Amino acid sequence: MSWATILRKRIGCGLVAIMLGGLVAGCAANAPGEVYDPLEPMNRQIFAFNSAVDTTLVRPAAFIYREATPRPFKSMLSNFLSHITLPLTIVHDLLQGEQERAEIAASRFFVNTVVGMGGLFDVATPHGLRYHGEDMGQTLAVHGSGEGPYLVLPLLGPSNLRDGIGTLIDRVIDPVSALTYIPNEGGMTLRASRTGATVVVTRERLIEPLDSLKRESLDFYTTMRSAYGQRRQAEISNGNPGPDAFSQSDAFGDAEKANAAE
Repeated sequence: MSWATILRKRIGCGLVAIMLGGLVAGCAANAPGEVYDPLEPMNRQIFAFNSAVDTTLVRPAAFIYREATPRPFKSMLSNFLSHITLPLTIVHDLLQGEQERAEIAASRFFVNTVVGMGGLFDVATPHGLRYHGEDMGQTLAVHGSGEGPYLVLPLLGPSNLRDGIGTLIDRVIDPVSALTYIPNEGGMTLRASRTGATVVVTRERLIEPLDSLKRESLDFYTTMRSAYGQRRQAEISNGNPGPDAFSQSDAFGDAEKANAAE
């Protein structure tokens, strides 16, 4: 199968998914400030499973990564993982009508690709080209789609109907991921490596915030649910989440974005 055929099929699937996402999420608007959680018993069970995986596997791996990895390598890996999300960010900036932000993301990608050795070094930020990320959940929200019922996805963590649909769409339209589907034997390995690295790097950054939040929470599930909503609202409005907006969604949510690129 040719590359052009693969690309046409992915674009076609993406357009269908976008239409489906708009129809479904658009019919699931919630009242402002409310968290619609009709599936709470099931969500709590999945949340408990995710927490167990985090405690036994993800957090220990993140701690080993912190202790065993030289700081320069950690910095380069973090820079690179952020760098390869920019093509998808550019797509969503354009879909949201944010031309200026799209130009910033494109300029950052170009500068760090050429001068920053393929994104290993961040030379763009000191020149005013700050990083920002976008995804289909945000794009659907900008165009009026409600968030729908709250969901906790296995391994991926906190989400909702709109963002879950957005994740599926991003799996199709991410330009960087599309390259790994060109017939070759290493595509699956590359996608799995990206996912794993994203989870570990992000979880390492959040060891202390999540530990503190867990200690101070009377109900960790409710705290994470609230924090996810705050974080997503800040992202949709292109604002900055406050210090209380750290959540398990940061540890698993970036894995969701990485999985969306597969």
